[in-house]
Amino acid sequence: MYFDVDIVMRVCHTESVPFRPHLEYNLGRADASLDQMMQLIINCWNEEPALRPDFSNISEKFKVITKGK
Repeated sequence: MYFDVDIVMRVCHTESVPFRPHLEYNLGRADASLDQMMQLIINCWNEEPALRPDFSNISEKFKVITKGK
């Protein structure tokens, strides 16, 4: 189990295999908004920077996921 500080430190320091915290979640087994949020996180973690969503895309997806809230 990791603590918040441990996660931040591992993400900030470059590791030969980038650290990604384990997410206790299976896509397709909860409500649609949680599925969309988890997919957005996974997309942001893409190893190829060009394939990651930019901030405007993330903001737009957040609006859809939160229904404009």
